[in-house]
Amino acid sequence: MIRKANFDDIERIKELYLMLDKDAELQQPEHFICKERTKESIEEIINGKICDFLIIENENKIIIGFSLVYEKETPNISLLKKQKYVYIQDFIIDKKYRKQGFGKRLLNGSKEWGKKRGLEFLRLSVIPKNEIGIRFYRENGMVMMMHTFESEL
Repeated sequence: MIRKANFDDIERIKELYLMLDKDAELQQPEHFICKERTKESIEEIINGKICDFLIIENENKIIIGFSLVYEKETPNISLLKKQKYVYIQDFIIDKKYRKQGFGKRLLNGSKEWGKKRGLEFLRLSVIPKNEIGIRFYRENGMVMMMHTFESEL
């Protein structure tokens, strides 16, 4: 089942964030530091008007993952087509429950969230070393649209 998060879900969301953030720090330590997310920051998102934590539960009502979705709009630049879209800020399925179809269901639930809001497409970012995530998104119909490059100064 996929549903919006509520305040009773905060501790489990924090646990899942710890998993997600540890992976991010391992894959890109130059940008990420694994720290515990605060209850207040999660409450702010739950109360948000342009964002939601979409929770996925298994048949035993155990929260096994979430997708943090935002309603976004392209910047007001003459070159860019004006569009509204879903942006997935964070996406995780507990490692114990992967390869069972939950990720696909959650990704589709994120798309449905956007459709209900009249949004046009879904966008997300992936750390280049996250080969499992990249493969998952490609297997679920997503395509790479742009690369971001960086250089130390």
